[in-house]
Amino acid sequence: MDQRPLSGTSRGQFNTACRALGLDWDIDGTVCRGNGGGQPEREIVRTYITAHRAHLLASYDPDFLIDLVLEKKARRETADGVTVEPYTPL
Repeated sequence: MDQRPLSGTSRGQFNTACRALGLDWDIDGTVCRGNGGGQPEREIVRTYITAHRAHLLASYDPDFLIDLVLEKKARRETADGVTVEPYTPL
């Protein structure tokens, strides 16, 4: 399980990854603070989907959506030259 916390830089990287996937998501500081601020990325994305995009859960498994965003984020970080741990889906 991915245990890296979501920083301000990561929020920007998440939002860039979401836009690259054609998703109009905006994961912001309020989502992070609502989760205690130091939650793993996976849980923050899960909370965001549940709170702001719950309609997607009628068609998609939440882990599929989370994996999609985390994989795109990891690929973008690699392309941008950011050193990250490889993302391993569940």
